[in-house]
This record gives sequence, structure tokens and C-alpha cells, in this order.
Amino acid sequence: MGAGEGSGIMQEKYYLRKWELSLIVINLSVYRIFTGYAKIFSDVSGPSAPITALFSGVVAWLVIGGLLKLYEKNENKTLVKMATDCFGRAGGGAVFVILALYLLFSSSLTLRETGELISAVSFPTAPVIFILLIVVLGAVVCCAQGFNAIANCHSVIIPITLIVGGAVLIMGFSKGDISYFTPYLGYGIENTFIKGLSSLGLYSDLIILFMLFPFTNGEGSYKRTVLLSVGTGVMINTLVILGFTMIAPYAVADTISHPYMQLVKLFSAGRFFQRIDGYFMYAIAGCGILSLARNIFFISYGAKEVFALPKTRPFSYSLGLLVMFLSLLPKSRERANSIAQTSLWPFMGVVFLIALAVGIVYAFKRRKRL
Repeated sequence: MGAGEGSGIMQEKYYLRKWELSLIVINLSVYRIFTGYAKIFSDVSGPSAPITALFSGVVAWLVIGGLLKLYEKNENKTLVKMATDCFGRAGGGAVFVILALYLLFSSSLTLRETGELISAVSFPTAPVIFILLIVVLGAVVCCAQGFNAIANCHSVIIPITLIVGGAVLIMGFSKGDISYFTPYLGYGIENTFIKGLSSLGLYSDLIILFMLFPFTNGEGSYKRTVLLSVGTGVMINTLVILGFTMIAPYAVADTISHPYMQLVKLFSAGRFFQRIDGYFMYAIAGCGILSLARNIFFISYGAKEVFALPKTRPFSYSLGLLVMFLSLLPKSRERANSIAQTSLWPFMGVVFLIALAVGIVYAFKRRKRL
């Protein structure tokens, strides 16, 4: 296993182990459920929010499964590289630009969500810009160490987050009231299932899966590992929304900005663990930093493929500053959440349709070559 891009030049390529791949995919699937974005479920479908969470998760799982089937013979190339092979350098460049715009948009929202959450939990009087600066610096430093550092950090931070999150969920279920889950179809079938698809933005960062192929070393179980991990993410997201629904009547759920924090506040296990907010904050901050580092890395990696850049570290620093600037554009936390809820899922539709088109053309051309 190589050193990644520690010196700014891609030397030896780092190949993911199954465990690392699984944790990266789980983080891709669940990170936003811990932020204010999770509010979309109660906003759209009220008490039937868990059904909506499960339904949208199953749809996301099926979409990913279908696309991975199409990409089975990907020859360890990224989505950008395959687009270049299919449509020439201009076509590959166009796909890269759209993907980069999406990742910049997602990264700015991730940074803002992470900063606002840390501020709400631990530093309510501190200017949010300082928190955002610390988070983006952590992400850029992690990204500068190469993909191996990002993967290795997932192996440490994500298990801790899942352990803390699991303990919080168990406590939440023990104190919840199942009657809050009624009426089971909430605001109606249309809201629960049709309008509920707007929550697919929760899984929008899974487009990164189609940039990971070169880092799997032709791993034959890639599809199975990914689908198991996405399925695990769907289960976690559904349980989180079910837990929140059981502790917050839908009449007041609309007024709660961070649903998961309501579960965290219920946690109590002796004097030492009376307040788990701090542990939760560190875990979520780590997940947010890894999400940013991952997105910045793959924008840089795509740019390297398209423009043949000899070094990407300076590019990563510039991207960090740009993400910081974009994250400050929404004037308030509520505005940032509103942008995420209304814009992530259509943007997701665009990038996944591009992935579908590239996959179909690449498979057709590959079949003709054979």
C-alpha cells in the first residue's frame, strides 16, 4: 500500500481494504442524518417520517445497485476517466466540471452543517466563522496527506461514531413513546412516498463511489461490500428517524433544528456519562472533516486526470478556501438547511443521470471492442 499523495505528486496508489471501503461508504450514507438536514423527514411526512426514511433509503440502494451492475467492467477507471474515453477530453472535462460543482456545493453545505452543529452543542457564543475555519483546516491537512490518511482516519473515527450513536439510539428507544408514530401514514401517501423522495439528498454523496474504482485494485467484492454498507447506512438512518419520532410529537418536531441532538440530550448513564454531548461533538466533527477531505481529494484527483496536473496539493488548499467562502453565503443556519433540503436531491439527480449515461456508453464501447 502506497503513501498516497503526501508530497503533492501521486506516487504509489493506495488500495482500500474491505473494512476501509465499508466505513467510507457508511459515512457517505449517514453523515447528514446527524445534522440539521434530518429535519426534512418530519417536515415532509410528519409522524410517518421513519417510513419515508426507509422508502427513500431503499430507492437509493436500488439505484446504487443498478449503477454498480452497469459499472462491473470498469477497468479500475474513475467516472471522469471513463467519460474521457467515451466522449473525448472535452466530454470528460464537462463531466468533471459538473461533478466538481456538485462536490463543491455538497462540501460547502457539509462545512456549514458541521460548524453549526459544533456551535450549537459546545460553543454557542463563539462566532461560527472560527469554527468553520478550524474544520476546513483539518480537512485540508488530512487531504494533503493523501488518500491513505483519509481511509485510515475513517477506520478510527467512524467506529467511534457508530458506537456513540448506537448508545444514544438505545437510550432514545427506551424513553420513547411508540404512539408518536401514529398516524402511520402521517401527512398522507403522497407526502410519505412521493414528496418523501426529496430526502434522497441524504445519499447524494454516494456519487463518490464512481471515483473509487482505481483505489480498489480490482476487488471482486466491491459491489457486495458497497451494497452491504449502503444497506447498513439505510438501516441506521431509519432507526435515527424512528428514534426521533418516538420522542418528539410531530406537532413540535417542526420546531427542532437538529433532530439527533434531541436523542443525545436524553442520554444518561451514571455521573460520568451524564452528558454525552461532548463525545458526540468530537465524533461528528471528525466525520465532517473526513467528508470534506474526501470531497476535496476527489475534486483534485479529477482535475489531475483531466488537466494532467503534476501536483494537486496547492489545488487542494485553494479548494479549501473556496469551500469556506461558499459555506458562508447562507445568511443563517435555517437558510443553509433550506438550501440543502431543496437543492441536494435535484443536483443528485443530475450527477447520477450523468453516471448512468457514461456507464451505458462505456459498456457499449467496451462490448464493441470485444
